[in-house]
This record gives sequence, C-alpha cells and structure tokens, in this order.
Amino acid sequence: EYLNHKVESLTGLPAEELIGQPLSRLVHEDDIAKLPLFFERAEAGEPITQEIKLKTHSGGVGHKDFEIILTSTLGVNPALAQANFSPEDPPFLGIARDITERKQTLELMEFRASHDSLTDLPNRNLFMDRLRLAVSQARRNGQKFAVLFIDLDNFKAVNDAYGHGIGDQLLQKVASGLKNCLREGDTLARYGGDEFMALLPSLDEKKDAATVARKLLTSLETPFRFAGCDLRVSIGTSIGIALYPENGDEAETLVERADMAMYAVKREKKNGFRFYS
Repeated sequence: EYLNHKVESLTGLPAEELIGQPLSRLVHEDDIAKLPLFFERAEAGEPITQEIKLKTHSGGVGHKDFEIILTSTLGVNPALAQANFSPEDPPFLGIARDITERKQTLELMEFRASHDSLTDLPNRNLFMDRLRLAVSQARRNGQKFAVLFIDLDNFKAVNDAYGHGIGDQLLQKVASGLKNCLREGDTLARYGGDEFMALLPSLDEKKDAATVARKLLTSLETPFRFAGCDLRVSIGTSIGIALYPENGDEAETLVERADMAMYAVKREKKNGFRFYS
C-alpha cells in the first residue's frame, strides 16, 4: 500500500511498480518460503524480526540482505489507525534495515577464523572438524576414507635462497595445484608451515588413494614460475597415507599415522608416497 523513498533507492524500483504488488515481488527466490510463517507470526500481534533477501535492480538484478521487523498492530502508527482498513484484513507495518555490509563482515570474520590467510584453504581446526565428521559418517555407514599428510621437501632451502616472499608465492601455487587434483567433496587444508592435509571420503579401494597421491606428486613436477622474474623453482613432496578403519578409527590417530607414514618416505628417498603399516 505504501513505501517510502528509501525503499525505492535501496531496491532500485519506483514506488509505482511496487504499490499493489505482493511482498513476494520484492523477495529473492531463496527466501520466498519464509514469508507464510513470517506473516502468521506477525498476525499474533507480536513484532517479528526476520532476515530476508530482497531483490535489487540498481545496476542489474541482484539482492541485499535485510532485517525486517513486521507487525500488524494498528496502534503503532496513528495515521494507519485512522485509515480505512477492514478489521478482517488489518495492515502489516514493516521496517527494513539493510544489513548486507554487516553480514559480509561477519561472514569474512568466520571465514578468516577457519581458513588459512595465505592460501584460503581450510586451516587445521576446520580440517579436524571435517575429519571427525567423516569418522562419524563412515562409522555409521560402513564406509572407507583416506587421510593424506603432505609435506614439501626442502622448503626451508627455498625460503633461505629466495626469501619469504617467493616462499609464500610458492605455497600459494602448490596449494592451487594440489586442490585441482582433488574431487569437489574432498578437503585440502594447510595444516601449518609447509604441511598440507587431504581428506578423501567415500573411497572404494586402497588403490584409489594411491591414484590421488600420484596425481598430487605429478602436479608438482613442473617447475613453478613467478611473475616479474625469470626464476623457476622445483619442489618435491612426501605423502603419508592412513586409511579408515584399517589404520585407526579416531581422527587424531589417523593424522598421527599419516604423519608417521610421511616421515618414512622422507627417510627413504623423499618425493613419493607410502601407506601406514
């Protein structure tokens, strides 16, 4: 029935296009299902607050996050109280606050708390959370999975020879290359320093983990190049593999045994992989 100029500017739509239209005209498709319950609760007389995405048409169709307070109480606005509304069809009063920036800030803070700032990969804490969840699911469903402990060979020598700037770029390039070898449902994490962890859920055979390990090793065979200089850096890696439930049925045990298998590779020859035994 009515909206102010601020709503027009936020949505990028003139009032004449919205007057007489249902609120769903403004709501993003993802949040349409929230509306019926939202209005049912408001009809009870209590102000209701709900986060809802509204469509925006400024510079193309998009959406913003809003916090909407909705009430059907006529007394909150004297002008509405004297308007010609049927008691059987009382008006709703809504206040919409744009919380897009606040939501983005919170999401960024949550992302930074659970991801490595250099590579944007999950960090150790998030990896362990996912690994514990994988253990629970595999135990319940009778599945197998693998944990890979990945440690770069002689990374310290790269830092010493070329500086930490090149070392950081190398870690980013390695992370990108390793990630491209994994399936969408796999997890690659930066465990710390030059150590990475991979979680491969729902494996059918032990050889599947070996196939992935070979792909990871192959991804590092071509020397890495760096923008602005002629430098090319080669780096090898040692990979230890622990299998659930063969090598352990707890997250910490699997990480420990994958670590042990990785150190066995380093002692033998480096730049290879080995299963825990």
